[in-house]
Amino acid sequence: MIPLPDFEIMGNDTVCYGDSTFLYPSNIMGDLTWSTSSMEDTILIVPQSDSLVWLSMDTIGCIAYDSLVLVSLLSPVVTITASDTVCSGDTVVLNAEGADYYLWESGDNASEVEFVAYSDSTIIVQGFDAYCSGYDSISLIVKPQPDIAISGDTIICEGSSTTITLSGADQYIWCNGATDNTIGFISGSDTTCEVMGILNGCSSTLDVNIHTLTVPDAQIIGPDTICSNLPTEYSAAGTGSFYWSTGSLDDTILFVAVHDTVLYLTETNGYCENTDSLFITVNSSPAVSVTADTSVCEGESVLLVASGADGYAWSNMSSDDSILVYPVEDTVFYVIAEQNDCYTEDSVVIVVNPLPQYSILQDTFACSGDSAELWASGGDDYLWGNGYTDSVLTIYPVADSYYYVTISSGNCSVTDSVFLSVEEIPVVSISGPDSVCYGEYATLEVSGGFSYNWSNGSIDSINTALIYSDTTFYVTVSNDFCSIIEQQSLTHIPLPVASISGNTQICMNDTLQLIASGNYDSINWVTYSTLDTLALVPAGDLDIQYILYSGQCTITDSVNVLVHPLPQSEMYGDTLICEGTDAVIGVLGSGDYLWSTGSSLSEIMVTPSISTDYYVTVSNAYQCTSLDSIFVEVQAMINAEIIGDSAICYGDTAVLQALPSGNYEWSNGSTDQQVQISPDQSVDMQVIITYQACSDTTVFPVQVFNEPIIGISGDTVLCAGDFLQLTVNNADSYLWSDGSTDQLYLNGLPQDGYYSVTVEAGLCSSSDSVFVVVNDLPTAVINAQDTICNGQNLEMGIVFTGQSPFSYTIRAQNEGVYNQYVSWNDTLIQISPTDLEVYVVENLVDANQCALSVAD
Repeated sequence: MIPLPDFEIMGNDTVCYGDSTFLYPSNIMGDLTWSTSSMEDTILIVPQSDSLVWLSMDTIGCIAYDSLVLVSLLSPVVTITASDTVCSGDTVVLNAEGADYYLWESGDNASEVEFVAYSDSTIIVQGFDAYCSGYDSISLIVKPQPDIAISGDTIICEGSSTTITLSGADQYIWCNGATDNTIGFISGSDTTCEVMGILNGCSSTLDVNIHTLTVPDAQIIGPDTICSNLPTEYSAAGTGSFYWSTGSLDDTILFVAVHDTVLYLTETNGYCENTDSLFITVNSSPAVSVTADTSVCEGESVLLVASGADGYAWSNMSSDDSILVYPVEDTVFYVIAEQNDCYTEDSVVIVVNPLPQYSILQDTFACSGDSAELWASGGDDYLWGNGYTDSVLTIYPVADSYYYVTISSGNCSVTDSVFLSVEEIPVVSISGPDSVCYGEYATLEVSGGFSYNWSNGSIDSINTALIYSDTTFYVTVSNDFCSIIEQQSLTHIPLPVASISGNTQICMNDTLQLIASGNYDSINWVTYSTLDTLALVPAGDLDIQYILYSGQCTITDSVNVLVHPLPQSEMYGDTLICEGTDAVIGVLGSGDYLWSTGSSLSEIMVTPSISTDYYVTVSNAYQCTSLDSIFVEVQAMINAEIIGDSAICYGDTAVLQALPSGNYEWSNGSTDQQVQISPDQSVDMQVIITYQACSDTTVFPVQVFNEPIIGISGDTVLCAGDFLQLTVNNADSYLWSDGSTDQLYLNGLPQDGYYSVTVEAGLCSSSDSVFVVVNDLPTAVINAQDTICNGQNLEMGIVFTGQSPFSYTIRAQNEGVYNQYVSWNDTLIQISPTDLEVYVVENLVDANQCALSVAD
């Protein structure tokens, strides 16, 4: 028995006019049919009025209904009232009507709001009632306020007037009631007059400010009588800006005139100005002059004489017309001359010439028999006592004496003298050898004086010096005043000379051999050998000393031997490789290289077929060599292999194992020797096997077969007596739950329950089942009186078994008339027989579509 669908229509049943709502069933148990003919799960309804929406749901022939009444509500009619034409900056009162509450675009929610308008605007309000909302808007036309502009001077000077002209409006109203756009103002106190301008019904006001400025009182301060060519100061009294007839803009000027004149001053405060003038009488200044000798020698006096005026005032406070002065340096002397109250200044410069800044040789001496020179300097001319006129006087004194000189420079001169005494020369002797060996010291000793100065710089009486060649030594011997030069010659004896041959640069562990030859009598090596040839194996760098003997002279010398280290080498590279691959080997260290392969590179590539030793000889810059080697082991190649499941069914697991032993890197990231995979499609599994230096890669395909799709088809809801027939998709074999092995399953006596089948296709199999319902046939039993009176009506009751609703036919046999009835829930029928009738229920069909041709 199949139950009727149990559901109800969900969604809003109240909708504002023009809005939409979604309707859908609370539970979907079958096919849907809406009253709009839509068969979708959810529908969108836009009701224009109250309306009925119903939904039927069919579950395998069992149909149920539900309905919903949609109520369409009218939205409130919202209106805005206000003046739609305003002036810019005015406040507009907006009133909204027609709703319970409101929301303006400004965020206000009162019915009345205020709005300050500055430009054309559209105002929108939304009105709400309990369910719905409506809109209204108003467009405001905003007229501009007049922009009043003024022209004319608003700042005037005392005693003047101005005219102000307005523009920017059609009408004007002044503070005094005047309506013209032009008005005049006369200077006085500062005045402010408000004027209103009107344009297209909108007005604005503007203050006109008239400012009266005081005219400045220009005044020149200064004398009206001055001396010619004498700068005189004049000042301007006032606080404004000034302009003098001289062109100056300063408050104070220095004015110079040579004849009577008029001086003008103009003062301005930026707007107003005034001018003052002064007549100036100009008196002549005295013409004074000073005469004097303007150049004197140091220590002389000068007479200064002034003339050309009535009175004088000198810079030394004298009021005479002449003064006597004693200047000690260049000096300017001033005099102020007065005549007619005018003064003139004059001056004279007295140059004081210095006496010669001379110098002469101070009191000195000369040695007996020597010449002497006396020096004088600092002048232009010289005159010695003997009449000689050069600055230097050469004499040969024989006794102590004074020498005089007069030194002149320009017109000035000075006289001085020098005392010259005559001294005796010392008697000298030198002792010491007359020959020494080359490079040895020689000692010379001098006597006969108090101080000594040798030609080699020594200042002692005993002089010791190294001798490298034939040399002559000079010595200056001095007593208190005089000196004499003596000399001593030395002959040098050459030292023995040897030439050392042999290689003085050898490698470590080599034998050193040196051979001496040359001009010497005998040789003595540091090893105590006295042979000309020396052989030894040094452990490192060393100096080998030797002594040469020749007559009374010997010399010690040495030979520097450098023992170069052997080159240091360190081998590196691939010491384990796989058969058939290359190995890179090399040597660390600087120098030249020679490998056993013949290569001269520091790093080489080799491909040995068997394990091999490789040798390299390393040479450094000193041609020293060392030998080193590296062993390269060759490993046999490996052969990678994968064993395991090459074919599986979808969802199964394949087990794969890699051979031989080593390290593993599978394509799925695993590093184990054995992996388990469950791919959802065929895949190639790759593994890289590495053992020591060798590696190999192999690929193993794993094929994934899908399980067969069964797809059982056939009627699974039957009536009693129906034949069950089920079939599945093509496969290799079939096995039904009752043991049948055919693709088509037949059962003449089916019962309620599950019917399952297992199918195989290739390696894979799958199972499925369906539930079969076998419904009983419906029955009908008529319950009614079997006797009634003619003309009476009879209620015939029919009792059904089976799944309602039912359809059936009632036939009255005697009349041969068939009355058709289809009933979903009624089982009571009204009949009016006129004669003996036999009523038969035929073609009975229930909700499961199970039928019975004759029921009762």
